[in-house]
Amino acid sequence: MSTKLTRQELEELVRQQQAQLNAQQRELDDAGILHDSIFPEELPFHPQWGFGAATEPYHRVGGDVYDIIELQRYKLAVVVGDIVDKGLRASMHLQAFRYLLHYFIENKSYYGPSTSVAGVLMDMRRLKHGASYDEILEKYQRQLAEGNQLADILVQLNTAMLNRLNMFLTDVIVELDLKTGEYISARSGHPPPIIQYANGMITEIPYGNGTPVGIQKAGFIVDVQQGILNPGDTMFMYTDGITEVPYGKGMLGTNGLIEIINQMPKLSAQDTANYLMKTINSYKPTDDRTVVVLRRL
Repeated sequence: MSTKLTRQELEELVRQQQAQLNAQQRELDDAGILHDSIFPEELPFHPQWGFGAATEPYHRVGGDVYDIIELQRYKLAVVVGDIVDKGLRASMHLQAFRYLLHYFIENKSYYGPSTSVAGVLMDMRRLKHGASYDEILEKYQRQLAEGNQLADILVQLNTAMLNRLNMFLTDVIVELDLKTGEYISARSGHPPPIIQYANGMITEIPYGNGTPVGIQKAGFIVDVQQGILNPGDTMFMYTDGITEVPYGKGMLGTNGLIEIINQMPKLSAQDTANYLMKTINSYKPTDDRTVVVLRRL
C-alpha cells in the first residue's frame, strides 16, 4: 500500500504548518508587547540626579525586570530582578512579580530603619571591653534587616511566591533619598550594586549573604546595606547576564565589568547605560541583560 502524498496533500500539509507557525509568531509578538509593558515608560527627572536603564532579553521575551517606584516625595525604590528562567514562561512570571512588588510597597508605611544613639554609645563601651568590630557590625546588620521595610517586602514576596507561584528569582531593591543621597539596599541572592565614586574609585557595595526569593521560607536571608551617594557618584545595578557573558576562556565577571566602567567615557546616565549594554552585546551574550544607572549630579 503506497503512502506517497499527492501534490495537493503536500501543499495542504505545508499550509497547515505555516498557519501553525504564524499563530505561534502572533503569540510571541503578543507576549513581547506584554513583556515590554512591564518596564517604566519613562525614567524620573530630577535636577540633581541622572537615571539611565537598558535591558535586552536573550529571546523576544525574557526574565529580567527593572522598575523605579515613588515612595515619598523625595524617595524612590529602584528595583532590579532576574527570574531564574528564560523566554515566555519567565516573562509571565515577571508580571506576577511586578504586581506583588507594587502591592506590597503601596500597602506599606515607609519610614525606614533607625538606630538609637544610646545603643551606639553602649556598643562603643562594649568595644572598650573586648567586643570585636565584627560582632558589632553583625549586630547592626541584623537590626537593620529586622527593622527595614524593604527587607520586610522581600520576606512577603518570598512567602507569596512559595505559596502561589512555582518560581524563584534574585533581586535587589535600593531605597534612594534624593535630598541626602542616602541609600538602603535590600538584596536577595542578586549581584550587589557597583559604585563609581567621583574620585574614580570603583567597588561593589559591602554585602553579606542573601537568599533568592521563592526557594525556602525557613532561613530566608535578606542582605541589607546602607550608604550614601555624594555628588559625582554613580551606582550601577545589573543582572548576572551582564557579568556572565563569554569573555576569553571564561566569563567577564565583576572585575571585568569594573574595568569596562573604568574605561567608559564621561556620558549622561542614560548614555552610560546604553554604552555599557552595547559593549556587553559585543561579547555575544547568552542570557537576558539589564543595567540601571543612578548618578548624583
